[in-house]
Amino acid sequence: MKTKRCTRCKIIKPIDSFYKNNKSKDGKYCQCKQCCSEKSKEKYYSDVGSARAKIRKYYYAHREENVKRVMEWSKKNPKKHNAYIDAWHKKHREKGLRASKKWRQNNKDKEREKTRRWRAANPEKVRLQVENRRARKLGAGHVSSKQWREVLEKYGDVCLCCGNADKPVTMDHIIPLSVGGKHHKDNLQPLCLSCNSSKHTKTIDYRPGGSNGKTEPPKTTFQNKRSNTEDQKDQEGN
Repeated sequence: MKTKRCTRCKIIKPIDSFYKNNKSKDGKYCQCKQCCSEKSKEKYYSDVGSARAKIRKYYYAHREENVKRVMEWSKKNPKKHNAYIDAWHKKHREKGLRASKKWRQNNKDKEREKTRRWRAANPEKVRLQVENRRARKLGAGHVSSKQWREVLEKYGDVCLCCGNADKPVTMDHIIPLSVGGKHHKDNLQPLCLSCNSSKHTKTIDYRPGGSNGKTEPPKTTFQNKRSNTEDQKDQEGN
């Protein structure tokens, strides 16, 4: 294995420990990688303001190339990119909020279009935001999208009142917020829009064993049709 002595630390190291340098006879830099790194840090911290100014000047002079390189890296390493962004926002929360606010003020049309697309693609999250905002004004609590999804999965994502699986469900508070109910997953039940409107401000628990007197979940539309067909067959057989 080829070796070389570093002119800074005076230690003999493998040739791979040195950066390439086409101008030297052996094609390697005279100082090892570790010493080069330490030297760069010393130079940077000795005059941070000047060093940052040079970095900033270089960045803006080659901005398109840098942005393209970063975008390509982000696409190839999405997990690392997201982890870096999350860590940066946690460390510089106030700075990030100010930058986001400034961008929104300077790009109102883009922000409106971005919001419109997001709302169209996430109607369930939009409804949850509305409910959380309403509950926050009343001091009734908060429900995350994960908690609401758990409620929907628990009851089969169907209306607990009519059992119609074809209708989209909405969030209903068993004890309405207007009469002091809490915005908590234990006070939620999925109802279709018509059943939710019919319930209005009444306190009715449509969950199995609730105050409406049911001891099992309501049948879906498919189950109702199937049971009706079976009843007809029984009557024809009699």
